[in-house]
Amino acid sequence: MDSTVSVSKGCFAFKRKRKGKIPSSVHLSGNLWYQSYKKCMGSSEELLEVLEKKIFTEIFEGLLEYVKKCSSNPETSHTEIPAATLLTGVNMPDHTSLFATLSKSIQQQATPHVATLWARDCSSLKATVERMCSQFMLVPTSDDANDSQDCDNSSNEESDDEKQTKSKINRWHCNLQYLSSWYSTIAAKGNKKRKTNKLSEKFGGKAQSLVVIIPDFESFPAKVLQEFILLLKGYQYRVPFLLVLGVATAVSAVHRSLPHHVSSCLRMKVFHSRPSLAYLNEVLEKVFFLPDQPFHLGGKAFKLLLDVFLFHDFSVMGFVQGYKFCMMQHFHGKDWTVLTCSPEELPSAVKLLSKQDIESVRKLPSVRKHIETLCSKADQISWLKDDTFVKGEIVKLLTNIHKYVHSFFATLKCLNILTCDLPGAPLEKQLRSVYIIASTCDIVKSSELKECMTLLSFLSSDELESKLSEILVILHESLKNGATQMMDVIEKLEGLVAKFKTLWAPVPTTPTKNSQSPSRSPLKAVRSPLKSPSKLLMNVNSRSQLREKLKEMSTHDIKLSPFEKLRTEVLSFLLEEMFTPFLASPQTKPLHELVFFDNIAAVKSHIVGSPRQAMLRGLRDPHFYLDCDCCKLSDLGDILPTLPDVSIVYKLHLESGKLINMFDWLQSFLTIVDPSSVEEEQTEVDPKLQARFTRAVAELQFLGFIKSSNRKTDHVTRLTWC
Repeated sequence: MDSTVSVSKGCFAFKRKRKGKIPSSVHLSGNLWYQSYKKCMGSSEELLEVLEKKIFTEIFEGLLEYVKKCSSNPETSHTEIPAATLLTGVNMPDHTSLFATLSKSIQQQATPHVATLWARDCSSLKATVERMCSQFMLVPTSDDANDSQDCDNSSNEESDDEKQTKSKINRWHCNLQYLSSWYSTIAAKGNKKRKTNKLSEKFGGKAQSLVVIIPDFESFPAKVLQEFILLLKGYQYRVPFLLVLGVATAVSAVHRSLPHHVSSCLRMKVFHSRPSLAYLNEVLEKVFFLPDQPFHLGGKAFKLLLDVFLFHDFSVMGFVQGYKFCMMQHFHGKDWTVLTCSPEELPSAVKLLSKQDIESVRKLPSVRKHIETLCSKADQISWLKDDTFVKGEIVKLLTNIHKYVHSFFATLKCLNILTCDLPGAPLEKQLRSVYIIASTCDIVKSSELKECMTLLSFLSSDELESKLSEILVILHESLKNGATQMMDVIEKLEGLVAKFKTLWAPVPTTPTKNSQSPSRSPLKAVRSPLKSPSKLLMNVNSRSQLREKLKEMSTHDIKLSPFEKLRTEVLSFLLEEMFTPFLASPQTKPLHELVFFDNIAAVKSHIVGSPRQAMLRGLRDPHFYLDCDCCKLSDLGDILPTLPDVSIVYKLHLESGKLINMFDWLQSFLTIVDPSSVEEEQTEVDPKLQARFTRAVAELQFLGFIKSSNRKTDHVTRLTWC
């Protein structure tokens, strides 16, 4: 007989088996668009990961050496607390990943004892000390589940002895006195092999300094920080602490927050991180502007993400997340985006297209425009009816686009080298700005490029030769990467550069007493023997004669020197045979929608929030957000008693003028919420209804729609007019 059959013998509880949630990727893995999206996203993430690791290594190199030096000799830090101040810049969203990587690097290379203190968790001195001690002694706190990146304690590698130690330590033991005894126990073991943490075996069991990282120094309460530093100073002779301060603004912020008697306890050393703009430029150049990538941002979408970066948060992480969202929007629900792949994969990708996918490709604006421009009617009919013909043309057109992308980015870099240091910078100094102009319009016909060509016509020989040498380096790199159409350009440009060397070749002269060796001088042209302007204008007696004389002078052709002729030839070659064919806008290419994403209408509302519009929509139509039947409106002007109080008050205030009478407003509110109370003409208002009205008015004032009036005490002033 089963032991759980008889209820009289006791109560039996059985734990329900938890059903694991199936990830969304499992449901989407069968879709063609998702497979292509994962492949494209994976290649971008790999490049970003390599670049991020390289940049963080450059930032942390000096800081890690300083931490190693202080951690290897903790006995030398008894008088002062070593403090490394890292100037991170104002890009606050990137600080989490930055300091998480720093914490892991310190644990792997310098000391296993690292604690990260965020200002949101340290509102008081007690909470700060408890947070720090709990991370050092591996005591789990209530927020550790959310901060796994900040406190990496290798929990998966714990031994049985460590679990027993953790079970004996309680929350009230998280103080500096207990931490001091804990550290003394570690130091007393000397070179013995410790089982508490496998990371410590890497450092020979020797006791290391305790590193405390404060990522958001400016957000920390000043009083708490002062008391915390003084408290650490009191235990410094027993426990060697080392502080890492993340400062977003300048070093002066440390001196403003800490008085002299506190800052004198620190031995500070300043380290600088790279500016956000330099980081973004490197990400663009080595990840997003690579011609091998099958997905690129169009000019409008790129400008949207760049504006968010420059005018909102300076967050490179935010820019990357926006790029990923654009990529997701490009692929989502469209199986024909399987064509967004490398040229080698195009023949196999075309075979996966269904009849519906081919029809979707035909409906693309660039394809319809391409069909209209075809001269042969037979080709037009084949495009509209023959699916096999369309598949073959898709492979040809996309192969041409990939070749165009290689030459486009190479030529764009060459143009940036020519124009980045011109006076006034008509095309600006950064490659990203040139990319926006070239992607949205015909840059060859733009006024900015015309102004640049005018300024380039004044370049000296040395400046022009150095720029041409840099351009040749870029073109040779693009040729290695597959831009075979640049071969003719390279050969002609090398011929023009060779002319500069012959132009300035040494001129042999007959030896004389005054000249001992041949001189190096440019070949000069003989100018026409014109009279000086002053002599030509001597006999001018009227304005008409002056005008005629000036016209006569302007008709004389001044012969150019050989260098001026060669410079004009080089600039005309660059403009006509390099910029014009290779810098055509991507929008002029058929099937550009498969390679360049430029639909900002689909992503702008997600990337750039509009809180005012969302707030007004919620007040006018609460059903849009609450999704309840009681708030459903047939007309947005209707006011139902089931609406939220703030929505009712908002709609009533729209019917008023500049000044709103509070009593009339209350009566209107009562008429809607409780019509029976108004019909009975009660002299006293229900306190609950009055409290609801008061709260709704206060919320409306907090949102900025009304304010108290000085003209009349029982009125409020309306502030918004829609």
